[in-house]
Amino acid sequence: MAMRRTVVVGLLLLVGSGIGRADDLSCGRFALAQEKVLHLRYGALPLVVGDRLDYSSGFEQAEEMIATRQDGKQILNVVRSQGDPASFRKEVAIGPEGVELTVRFRLPAYSNDPKKGAIGYAFSVPLKSLEGAHWKAFVGTRSRQTKVVEGEAGSQISGIRYIAFRSDRVRLVLDFNPQGVCAGSDYTSSGEPVTSWSMRRVDDVLEFSFAQRASFYGGVFMSKCLIYEGEYDYDARHAYRLWGYRGETPPTKLFSFGTKQPAKEATAADMTAYSKERGFGWSEPAGLALVERRPTGLVNNALAARDGKEHEFLVDVPAGRWLVTPRTAAVEGSVGPMEVAVDGRRLAEKVVVEGGEVRSITAAVEHRGPGPLRIRFGGGSWAVSSIAVQAVVYAGEDFSLSRGLWNVEGVFTP
Repeated sequence: MAMRRTVVVGLLLLVGSGIGRADDLSCGRFALAQEKVLHLRYGALPLVVGDRLDYSSGFEQAEEMIATRQDGKQILNVVRSQGDPASFRKEVAIGPEGVELTVRFRLPAYSNDPKKGAIGYAFSVPLKSLEGAHWKAFVGTRSRQTKVVEGEAGSQISGIRYIAFRSDRVRLVLDFNPQGVCAGSDYTSSGEPVTSWSMRRVDDVLEFSFAQRASFYGGVFMSKCLIYEGEYDYDARHAYRLWGYRGETPPTKLFSFGTKQPAKEATAADMTAYSKERGFGWSEPAGLALVERRPTGLVNNALAARDGKEHEFLVDVPAGRWLVTPRTAAVEGSVGPMEVAVDGRRLAEKVVVEGGEVRSITAAVEHRGPGPLRIRFGGGSWAVSSIAVQAVVYAGEDFSLSRGLWNVEGVFTP
């Protein structure tokens, strides 16, 4: 269950249409107008000049507009609880990380219009603000094929999960799948976020949108978009490019010790000293020794502590949730008692591995960063044959374990 934040400071409630224009909410180069219709600026450039929701009379008809300051963010919620027929909640949060837009709406059963095949949301970006911009996008179906494509501002593309624009004036990223390919499915269902959007030119704007079939049985539809200043960096922010419904998920990094010819998916770490350039290694290799029995096979060899002291193996990984699996093969008599800790948290202690036995220790850990993941071995006689680290979710993708989809609680949600 997600841990929810409850501290809210400076709540401002605006109801009705006779409200004067309030000051913009701003952070860094982004500024958000306190209006029911989305208006966003990027420096001196207009970035978003309006949004719409099909099956709705317009965001101008929202019942509530709620501005909140919380956790270093300024947040605007726009709500309509009485459908016409669609009810909706739109939350826009602006902070040091950029802009977080979350939209959720509900079309009741049997309220669809036979002449309208889809219900969807869209926002408009002036094409002039992106004039001369080149884009690079991550697109595709998560379980079959994803790919990176490029083009110029003004072109049309669908299935966008992530897109970055670059020109002399802008360095902008729009992440339409901030939870990554592991979240939900590619299509909305029971309130799960739609994970890909479309981009098309409509007159003098670029329109970014997502839509779903407006079936007679209605439904709850939503999506989330992050907008921030930066370069294309999908792999640095997302743990996976593909996510199969069946089959194994390979480890992000696999290290072998003492194996001269490891499988191609493994990296021979042996007694390598850690360096930032290498991204892995022992903090102090002195006192370690290799036990080499066969040239191949991860459980036929090992690295052992001849000095009986604690040693740390360091791995550079992004902050997030990880599965860490050290494996010990007792190829030179029994090993132990030994203990294993990750980032200061003890995972196992008094582990004894008898001669010829193989023991694996797997634990879920939360690596907060910004330094490397630190895997410590100690307790006396210890050995390690391999270490696997596998990403569960990067910190920036984590809208389910550490926080929820919304920034503010207690607001009507369809």
